[in-house]
Amino acid sequence: MQGDVHIELVARPDGRHQVFLSDAVRVPIAMERVRNASLRFLPSTGAEIESPLAPDATLGALVAARALPATGGDVSVRVELGSERIAMDFTLPAAVADPHAGHQHAH
Repeated sequence: MQGDVHIELVARPDGRHQVFLSDAVRVPIAMERVRNASLRFLPSTGAEIESPLAPDATLGALVAARALPATGGDVSVRVELGSERIAMDFTLPAAVADPHAGHQHAH
């Protein structure tokens, strides 16, 4: 959690990672408030990859616009909510075998 914003990253085996945003009492944040959202992935081997995060109204989440490799590494989520800039870092396991294996969230 950063400030009053809870960021949850769901690492998917297809590389289309999802980011869910909620407030301090876990009410989902409206996707209309999100600006300039991106996900930076630094694999354990290789160069950094960046993907914009696109809002998906059906999921109520932001989804990586491009598939990222299903390897371990560090992920940085950057989001602007109005004038507030939010950032959160995560570490993914070496391989994401199922939709819940890389499920991480921060409080």
